[in-house]
Amino acid sequence: MNQYYCWDCFIELSVSKGIIHTHQVEEDGTLSSLDDLFDEHERTIQF
Repeated sequence: MNQYYCWDCFIELSVSKGIIHTHQVEEDGTLSSLDDLFDEHERTIQF
């Protein structure tokens, strides 16, 4: 799994099995999933 982090926007992106998973890092350090903003087709990486 690959993970990426945007320090300016507090967004964590991880790629697992060709699917991008997006989370927002909250002030208390917990993660809130943003995957529901995009359907799986939009989150799929084409190799």
